[in-house]
Amino acid sequence: EEIIKRGHGDDNFIMHNSDTILKNRNIEKLTNFSSNEKVIGFIDTFQSNNKAYSYVLESEGILKRFLEKETISPMASSGLISFNSAKIFLEIYNNYSSKIDNTAEIYMSKFIDCSSQNGDLYKVNYNPESSNTIVLGTPEEYCISYTINSTGIKGS
Repeated sequence: EEIIKRGHGDDNFIMHNSDTILKNRNIEKLTNFSSNEKVIGFIDTFQSNNKAYSYVLESEGILKRFLEKETISPMASSGLISFNSAKIFLEIYNNYSSKIDNTAEIYMSKFIDCSSQNGDLYKVNYNPESSNTIVLGTPEEYCISYTINSTGIKGS
């Protein structure tokens, strides 16, 4: 709402989980919304099978499902999500807030999955190189990443 109040509601809107370090992502690709397509967002993914993450199911680069902590494919969300505009993000949030259980924690995967199931189009960006995504979401993941990177071994 604050972004819209400041006159930037029509600008691209990008969000990112602060517990993940991403390398070699093409931000221009994630904000390249063609007026010829009805795509309203991009979901950045990486390869994983850790049940603690959100996963996407896609077909030909288009999101089909986005589920929290269900390994429906090897494509986990990196937490980097872009929307065509802040107004579209707010509209999705407002439209689906009452339909989603947000009592414990708000997961964007739930909002985007509802939006997608109701016809909104999202593209999936896949980064296959595991060393380009460093998840620090739990103390264990942080310690593993710190140990690996402080000993000079690349990746996690």
